[in-house]
Amino acid sequence: MLAQASVRILTFFVFAIILFLVAIVCGENLHADEYELPYVLEFDGSGDYVDLPVRPRDIDEEGVTFSCRLRIEPGAGGDRMKIFSGYRSRSGDNRWDFEYHEAGGRELGFNEWGGTGSNPGNQALEEDVWYFVSFVWDADGKVTLYIDGEKDAEFDIENPTLDDGENFRIAGRPDGSEKEWEGNISDATLWQGVRTQEDIREEMNTPPSGDEEGLVGYWPMNEGEGETAYDKSDGENHGTINGAVWAIGIKPSELVAEPPEKVLPVLIGIAEEHTSINLRRQAVSSLVMLDVDLENVKSVLTDILEDTEDADEVRLAALSALLEAEVPQEEILPILLEILGNTEETDHLRLEVLEVLR
Repeated sequence: MLAQASVRILTFFVFAIILFLVAIVCGENLHADEYELPYVLEFDGSGDYVDLPVRPRDIDEEGVTFSCRLRIEPGAGGDRMKIFSGYRSRSGDNRWDFEYHEAGGRELGFNEWGGTGSNPGNQALEEDVWYFVSFVWDADGKVTLYIDGEKDAEFDIENPTLDDGENFRIAGRPDGSEKEWEGNISDATLWQGVRTQEDIREEMNTPPSGDEEGLVGYWPMNEGEGETAYDKSDGENHGTINGAVWAIGIKPSELVAEPPEKVLPVLIGIAEEHTSINLRRQAVSSLVMLDVDLENVKSVLTDILEDTEDADEVRLAALSALLEAEVPQEEILPILLEILGNTEETDHLRLEVLEVLR
């Protein structure tokens, strides 16, 4: 009897261990199946930037390397859009900018105010295309530009030292002058010293782990919410987001290519609950592009359109999505008439609804 009891107890524990292992495996598989939507920062070219708590004096005189991924918004206007900028010192005209020359040949450039002036690169950049760009500034006053790991241009500047100055800024200049970036920037890194072309190519394919020697900061800028661009390096030099908004970091044509059963719950969750109006607007607009049963989507969009406390931008996006999905107007007509007759609604929303009814 004792032997039988021991066998039962042993069998029970073996079975329990098997169930535990199965649960772990299933949990991992479930987690692997979850769809994670990529996020990026969107800059509108007017007062949008990320302020970094790093000044030139924080970097030694062995040079500096900055890299990031960027995309130019189609139709972006204005010359010399800033990618990364700083002051060499507080006195005199000592600004410098890593920038994009829209009015020239649509190429990268390095502008040394009070020195060599504008130094354009060679390769023309296309709108709505992601590039991995870098500039290397060595201690001898030589600046080298790279696009997707390939050398684009190289030139000498007059004043090689960084010295002191204001905080570095992504997408804008420390004094707030001239044109800020219009489009997206992500995966920014700042290094002490000169990075080789091999280093830059490696970073283009494999982001830093955070503890590399010489790494001042690594800002993926993919949080999807909040006003902080977190530094994933050991330095923890977290940036402050000013004006820029969170956006979905994937084109609609690529989004609809994903399995709809995975994408749909994510988009609905963003459309209904996210704190970013811009992200909600994008999610709402993307819902009707998925190859899914529209009944569930219609219900979500209708609820948003009816919500008088929701933002106009999101409600109008829901209205546009319903019309794009060719929902019969008589199905949403009562909601539109209610909006039109509600004097507490904004004039902008009521005018847009009136235009639809016409």
